[in-house]
Amino acid sequence: MKRRHLLQLTFGLTSIFLLVTCQSEMPLNVPTSTVGAVAGTAISQSLSESITPSPLPSVTSTVKVEATSTLIPDPLPSATAVLVTATPLLPSATPTIVDITPTPLPTLEGEELELAVAELLANPMNCDVPCWWGAKPGVTSVNDIKHIISPYNFDIYEYEYEDKGKLFTAMRLGIGHDEERNDFSIRVGFIFFNSILFDVSAYSPPISEVLAKYGQPDEIWLETVAEEYQGSLPVRLNMVYLEMGMAVGYVVDGDHHDDVVTGCFGDEEMGRLRLITPNTAISYNDFPIIFEADRRYLLLEEATSMTMDEFMQAFSDPTNPQCIETPAELWE
Repeated sequence: MKRRHLLQLTFGLTSIFLLVTCQSEMPLNVPTSTVGAVAGTAISQSLSESITPSPLPSVTSTVKVEATSTLIPDPLPSATAVLVTATPLLPSATPTIVDITPTPLPTLEGEELELAVAELLANPMNCDVPCWWGAKPGVTSVNDIKHIISPYNFDIYEYEYEDKGKLFTAMRLGIGHDEERNDFSIRVGFIFFNSILFDVSAYSPPISEVLAKYGQPDEIWLETVAEEYQGSLPVRLNMVYLEMGMAVGYVVDGDHHDDVVTGCFGDEEMGRLRLITPNTAISYNDFPIIFEADRRYLLLEEATSMTMDEFMQAFSDPTNPQCIETPAELWE
């Protein structure tokens, strides 16, 4: 009995062994997701067990794709294009000044010309800031000046000269030629540096007009002599607007009486004008035509007992001539 039971047990084990061996040779039908899960588990276990794992080829390929597209992205072509358009300098960093020659105005003739010139000369400083016929030092170009004066048929003389290593262009205008004197009633001069107006020399409107238009000067200077010389005793009054770049000068024939020199300035007196680029003047010496180098000038407060306020009140009235008195001994 025992022997039969032993034979049955041996036969059963042999059958089970043959059945398992036959099934292992058949392909397994396992879902792909299960493989991915198993592979992920295998990678996690491998990383936890070793510092330098040998990843499977398929896993390594997947990691590379994800790192390139997400973790460390390459610069996109569109990003490069944005940087290229942002790099060039703005136009204001490298300004280009283009001087366009305006179309010449028609030339005036006969009575029309005379009336136009008279009107032009009656109001030459037609700007809120110092200018001459609309021309402003530091702003107006040589072509702008030629355009302004083109209708009037003025006598024009142009030439170049060098001063302190710089090349300047001068334009002189003759207005109202007098055949008997062979000279002009009025002269106007423009000086240009790099084709931009640098300096204007002309006649000046009366004192009251200048004060009404531009207000109180920064400085007022006087110059005269103690005694009459060759029948003349000139008294010079110069007003300076430093920031505006303007100086005007007037001269009258004075009188010496009781050790006092007196000069009276009526509203009909025309003076001399000098305009330069604003904010470039340091002192009255920057206006050489108005202030002559061989003369000694004194400030109003030094040469007279008149204050600036008193001067403004007196000389702003165009109806009466105003006089200035200065001790003769100051000018000996």
